[in-house]
Amino acid sequence: MALDTYKQEQERLAKEEEIKLHGEPEEEKEELTLKTIMANKEQSALFAKMIKDSGDATAAEITGRFMNGAPGEDDLDAMEEYRAQFEKRMNQVESVNGELSAEFIADLGEQSPDFKKILKALGSEASSEMIKDKMADLAVSDPDRFDTIVKKVEKLQEFKKGTYKDVEDAVKKMAEENNIDADAYMKALAIADEGEREKALQDLVRNQWGFAHKTADSLFSFFGGGSAKIAEKLADEKGTVDEVHAALDKHKKGIGKVLAASVTGNEDMRNALAKSVLGEPVKKERVNMKESRDLLPKETDIDKQWIPFRDAFAVGGKKWDALTDAEKDAGRAVFGDKMKAESKKKAKDKGFWASLFDSLFGSLVDSKLSKLN
Repeated sequence: MALDTYKQEQERLAKEEEIKLHGEPEEEKEELTLKTIMANKEQSALFAKMIKDSGDATAAEITGRFMNGAPGEDDLDAMEEYRAQFEKRMNQVESVNGELSAEFIADLGEQSPDFKKILKALGSEASSEMIKDKMADLAVSDPDRFDTIVKKVEKLQEFKKGTYKDVEDAVKKMAEENNIDADAYMKALAIADEGEREKALQDLVRNQWGFAHKTADSLFSFFGGGSAKIAEKLADEKGTVDEVHAALDKHKKGIGKVLAASVTGNEDMRNALAKSVLGEPVKKERVNMKESRDLLPKETDIDKQWIPFRDAFAVGGKKWDALTDAEKDAGRAVFGDKMKAESKKKAKDKGFWASLFDSLFGSLVDSKLSKLN
């Protein structure tokens, strides 16, 4: 429709103007919906772990009602709070793990004596993989410890985007102004001996101009800028470069310290470390919400199993119809215990969702027993 075209064109033009003013916006990440979380084994198990380890009994009850298809009036609002909290945690995990390359992990060992012990046990590659594999678990089960890591990493990221980038840009500008390669400049500047460093910088200046040393120096002198003078100016940046690397090392030391404390102070992390040393897989096999629900008996199973149980149940040779009310109640109790035991056996060691649905099934059995006949 024409009016729709008008609105679409308005939005397109506004977007173009926004890009001109502020550049291309960062691509928005797809929002994690409850449906997406529950359909994903990894995320579903982590969401369950977050609810369970929160220690909030109300959260478990609300989640149970919601996942059992019978939410209360305010349960959707509560579930949205849990979903938003989970999404925030997973975004933070992605950000933290993005920094934890094997190279970065090796650097942490150089700066942090505590973290170096972990490297001695696993090496940088295995340490990086183990920590990244367990970071999401840490985020949902030990949020205080995880928040400490997040704060340290965010400070590092701010530093890299701010001071570190400013010095990087200044170095590149200096190199460009003097027609030299920035990486070669940094290699020469890194030489510890002052005399050797000065010579390397002078050679770099001369070589980059492509003249014989003497001819190059004659030309530089003619224009008031001999290679020695330019090398001296280049060398002046060493203090700034050393300072920014000292600050970077301080950030790494802080991250190494909190990561080491997280590995040694969290049971899941300690177990993962031991498994990594032994060459065993660190990640557990996850069971999502739907699989857990399908694993356990349901209301239809109560109805199916009741009739064979009732027909086989007898007291003193008397069948069901001949029993007293008290004897029938005793029979129902035996049947209820049998159904609950079957559910608990299937739920054992299968995680939070299984234990939640086992509890809901037990309540269902109790509510149906008096009606069985």
